[in-house]
Amino acid sequence: MNTSKARSNAMKIAVGMLGVESAAIGGDNKDQIEVIGEMDPVRLTNLLRKRFCRAELLSVEEKKEEKKEEKKKEEKVVPCSCPPYGYPAIP
Repeated sequence: MNTSKARSNAMKIAVGMLGVESAAIGGDNKDQIEVIGEMDPVRLTNLLRKRFCRAELLSVEEKKEEKKEEKKKEEKVVPCSCPPYGYPAIP
């Protein structure tokens, strides 16, 4: 990807795939694309090879999810402090 037009075309291919959450250009010479999401990496590599004749898959990693502990907020049950409703006595 020597020119900005080639980078733009590669980004269009990467972002156009189903399951891509984000894509960014990186590397020393801006010749690498970092793609995040649940997609087929082999299919992405084949599409880039079809367009640019040379593409290399550097790494595939599973997304690490952070464990968040849900704190249960304890609510105290307060009894109703309303006086009981009573009917007046009939004389």
